[in-house]
Amino acid sequence: MKRIHVLMLFIAFILFWNIACSPDQELFDLVQEENQEENGDGQNNGGGDVENPTDEGSLPDNVSDTSELKAFPSAYGAGAYATGGRGGKVIKVTNLNGSGSGSFREAMLESGARTIVFDVSGTIDLGGNDIYLSGATKGNLTVAGQTAPRGGVTFTNGTIYFEAVDNVVIRYLRGRPAQAASGEVSQGDAFIFWGCNDVILDHVSVSFGGDQAITFNSGTKTMNRITIQKSLISDSYTGIIMGANNPDRYPDVDGVSFLNNLVVDMPHRTPNFSGDGYFESVNNVIYNWMNRAINVNGGYAKVNHINNYYKRGRITERNTIEYNSNKIQIPNSSTNPSVYTAGNYYYPVLVDPNADNTAIWTDFSSSAKLPNQYFVSNQYPLLGAKVQIQDAVDAYESTMENVGANRFISDSFEPQFYLDPYDSGKVNNVLNDVSTTPKDYSNWIVPNIPINYRADNFDSDGDGMPNQWEVTKNLDPNNPADGNEDFNNDGYTNLEDYLNLVDF
Repeated sequence: MKRIHVLMLFIAFILFWNIACSPDQELFDLVQEENQEENGDGQNNGGGDVENPTDEGSLPDNVSDTSELKAFPSAYGAGAYATGGRGGKVIKVTNLNGSGSGSFREAMLESGARTIVFDVSGTIDLGGNDIYLSGATKGNLTVAGQTAPRGGVTFTNGTIYFEAVDNVVIRYLRGRPAQAASGEVSQGDAFIFWGCNDVILDHVSVSFGGDQAITFNSGTKTMNRITIQKSLISDSYTGIIMGANNPDRYPDVDGVSFLNNLVVDMPHRTPNFSGDGYFESVNNVIYNWMNRAINVNGGYAKVNHINNYYKRGRITERNTIEYNSNKIQIPNSSTNPSVYTAGNYYYPVLVDPNADNTAIWTDFSSSAKLPNQYFVSNQYPLLGAKVQIQDAVDAYESTMENVGANRFISDSFEPQFYLDPYDSGKVNNVLNDVSTTPKDYSNWIVPNIPINYRADNFDSDGDGMPNQWEVTKNLDPNNPADGNEDFNNDGYTNLEDYLNLVDF
């Protein structure tokens, strides 16, 4: 493991000095090497004004100026302060069954504060039956996919659906809800959040969504403080919806962050934003989309669109840049958004970070240039735990190195790298500019991943922490209560310290 760390540091040094020469080839080599190790009010003038503000003065409600403990150390954006299952019980997934004792479904449907850990890796077939959680008692949930052995966890043949469920943290989990069968697709999104608040999805991998890949909608309630970050979202019927579809509910949406994600081979919705609150799309990589990219399509949304990297693929090139641009859609009199757009990279239109970024925004219906009234010159406050903004090219590099469900904690409690064959293929395709056709259902095949189990004596007291790790921290491997204690007084429970090994 030390050899891998040293090698990765050396590669990072070489990338730093040679980024202008051939970044895609060097990143491709890095991904290949890691896989081999582990697998066998006016017009805005551009990026010069992008800031990482630390003092915003009078802040909107979704912007934190406190030292509040984050969900985990690398959490950012509006949803970064979700507490998930902190302080609650631990529930173990011990098999790959679609239901019953020890199953993922049973763990999800429990009530009360809880953290779900995995003693098994592999693919969970939900059997065409969604996992449906509704109401306050189903909130305060952490799903710690990084605890699975090598191979991680994929769920398929069903959707995880949350309604009026608040305070959810999901990390390192793959959702591939649909699978091609006779050319037909029957399942919907991987994740649906309907009227939920305080949610963060981190390092998830989603593909084969039969409707969207991921949906966040206010429904008849509120939708506040949401983050999707460092996730790999690919080939689905459409992409990501984040907002309200009913004008009466636009005021109920506020604080939505889409950060450092990779969106590949998607028709459109990368994502859609709608609502009266604040939204941010920062440092994402979008490759080979078919139609439009972002669509701001409802409410008085205030949007930061900063330092994203757009890479046109073979499918994108079939249409004009104007057609494939980000869009503003005015469906009703309750819609009048304002966008701060700066520092984005979109070859060949935007290669200068100080260029006029409004050039990659057009009207939804006509693809005509938008009037200045929809753009502002001053950046809106960053949301929640403020993301550290990178230059768009640097963000491309770092995102391609670290995205999707790509880490697990080994038996020797070290974070190790694993991308499943599908995600690895998508990353390599982006690096090498290899496009596949969105919605080609013949490609919607869930890959095989290793099935591994933790040993019976891995965690004797069932507190989610390995015996040997507890010993190294002077904890008691026979005392289940010490998981919710805090031996180092950092604010995180002992269990969270173990889960957060993937952050360092």
